[in-house]
Amino acid sequence: MTFPPARMRSRPADGKLARLTVQDLTHVGEQVVSIIQQAALDASVELQVQRSREEFRLRNSAGGRAEAVSGMLAVDVWVERHRADDVLVVFDSLRTAQMDHHREFAARVAQRLTWADKLVDMQPGRMPVILSPTAAAILLQPLILALSGARIRSKSSPLAGKLGQQIFDSRLTIVDDGTLADRPGGLFDHEGVPTQRTALIRNGVVTGFYYDLKTAAQAGAQSTGNGQRSLLAPPRPQPSNIIIEPGATSLEAMLQQVGEGLLVDLLIGASPSHALRGTFSRTVLLGYKIEQGRIAGYVKGVALAGNLYEMLRDIQAIGDTGYWSGWSNDVCSPYLLVDGLNVSV
Repeated sequence: MTFPPARMRSRPADGKLARLTVQDLTHVGEQVVSIIQQAALDASVELQVQRSREEFRLRNSAGGRAEAVSGMLAVDVWVERHRADDVLVVFDSLRTAQMDHHREFAARVAQRLTWADKLVDMQPGRMPVILSPTAAAILLQPLILALSGARIRSKSSPLAGKLGQQIFDSRLTIVDDGTLADRPGGLFDHEGVPTQRTALIRNGVVTGFYYDLKTAAQAGAQSTGNGQRSLLAPPRPQPSNIIIEPGATSLEAMLQQVGEGLLVDLLIGASPSHALRGTFSRTVLLGYKIEQGRIAGYVKGVALAGNLYEMLRDIQAIGDTGYWSGWSNDVCSPYLLVDGLNVSV
């Protein structure tokens, strides 16, 4: 294992973020509340807005020097809507290194309230399902973990030994990109290695894994700039910004293609260790019934089950737009249309 000798320095990409005052943060919060309440005047909105600043300095025995100053804007929203005996709860969060993203974030929360204007019944069965970017980001966590160099080294990943093989649908491309200016992070990781854009899956083919210095040395590879550490633990490989590249299908076209099915937005439930193998069973916290190609209302008491790898081998459609999930802030996904998932009520 060789420490990088380079000397690097980086500053926040958006200087406006560093200059935010308490009054500015209050204004951000007011804008978020206003946009959400335009969709549901009877909703109660609670939120927290924070600006953070981090200074990072690294020195190593190879003469390497790395210094970074980064900033982040965080918005956490909790919305409740009470109608007779029905209570709807929607919550989400935003993490960004740029200003003005909070308006788009608020619009997404407002869209959820619009779609959930009424409660409808859902019949169980095996059916086509549209996964929102948030739901997709949650379900794809075992796959992202399986792409870690540490998991490949220990052979606990089902993708070990599969480099160069066609495992998934040919339309699926996943990259890890630590170079994005509007995302938390910087020019280098916590080991002083420059961040980069790493293709993990390209057109369904496993093309790479993400490494820190140690796991890269063990694999005879180069670090991908994914060495991250916490205060009391040594570095380990962690994804920076995972991007599922968009396709060419609009959400409206997906709804028409489904006809009758389910749009899953928010999921809860633990991911046990065997989830690395792809099996999942999750409670749907917020989902919408699709009838005749349109959102008919939201459903309660629904669960979703299937196998992640089987699901990704035959994707029906990939959305043309996406966003960074508030529940998994390192993943940006488009809407995904998959078939044959089990929906229980």
